[in-house]
Amino acid sequence: STNVMTGADSNANFSVTLPTRAVGRFITATATDPDQNTSEFSEATTADSTWPPITLTVTTETDFGPGSLRQILQDAAKNPASANNTIQFGIPGPGPHRLIVFSPLSPPAEPLTIDGFTQPGSSPNTATNSDNAVRQIILDGSQAGFSGEGLLFTQPGNVVRGLTILGFPSDGIQFDSA
Repeated sequence: STNVMTGADSNANFSVTLPTRAVGRFITATATDPDQNTSEFSEATTADSTWPPITLTVTTETDFGPGSLRQILQDAAKNPASANNTIQFGIPGPGPHRLIVFSPLSPPAEPLTIDGFTQPGSSPNTATNSDNAVRQIILDGSQAGFSGEGLLFTQPGNVVRGLTILGFPSDGIQFDSA
């Protein structure tokens, strides 16, 4: 906290250095008068992160548990990084690998790069007038339920490549306000 005096217009400029590392991405401020009355919260401001981005690896076709795409999305949300966290694939055995989801996936809270071309045996397109890419990761929503969506992004800055997305009763991939 810091103490400041407001002007006649009830505004004050201030700068404060936090004594510990802040956890989270949003900063707000309150004003407290001498009688301990507080103002409403200010509008939340998104803070720049100094945490380095991390790379997480999907290692199983299963929908839940360690190494699943669902778990990796949750783990990525715990690292509000200074740049995109990356989700790569390293599922053992020959592909293609079908990741069947049984319920909607959580939208990432932070921008991500999801790169299906990291799966061994995959390769991006190199042709100029056709598509010769080899995609080894299939995101299958045929069991996701009536309103199942695939990947939903609500933040800008996401990158998705090298996936085959099919079978969702709703959108397989949606960039909403992103």
